[in-house]
Amino acid sequence: MALFGPPSIEKLKARNDLRGIAKATTYPDAEIRTAALLALGEARQAEVLPLLVRGVQDPEPEVRLAAVQGIGLLGVAQGQAELTSVLRSDDLRLHAAALHAMGQIKAAAAVPVLVEALERKEAPIRAAALDSLRQIAETTEYTQRTDMIPAFVPLLTHRRSDVRRIAAHALQRFDWMPDESPAGRAS
Repeated sequence: MALFGPPSIEKLKARNDLRGIAKATTYPDAEIRTAALLALGEARQAEVLPLLVRGVQDPEPEVRLAAVQGIGLLGVAQGQAELTSVLRSDDLRLHAAALHAMGQIKAAAAVPVLVEALERKEAPIRAAALDSLRQIAETTEYTQRTDMIPAFVPLLTHRRSDVRRIAAHALQRFDWMPDESPAGRAS
């Protein structure tokens, strides 16, 4: 039995004690690890990404899910690679959470991954991918990010009309016209 009992993630958050929260990610109790990983994501400090990535390898499914959600909450593009690797697992809840987190991160690299997920047979996976594409397209913070244009241009001819609408909406937010941009001239 521990001398002081389990760590209180809420108290650590209130004190903004990232070191204490980080230490709690290795606590034996899965509920504590889960809460700690979510708190790290909520802190939105890029230096905690390695702890969240480590959490994706946890033996407990709920802890892995919290780590993926934490990466999405963190919102740094460097988390995209880990989220993409999560899609190789057999856990559909983890897949859907990773796709959702990609929408939270809003990285251009997520767009082809999300489009590929639209072809999956599982409805929750397709729904998460479409929702994330929509989330990326609706984001006002990225209107100056021209790296998004090449990601959305190919979607203008996608077989699904909802994907075409999302792409058109995203490109409209850039005031993009096919005859005015290098990406447009290439298509």
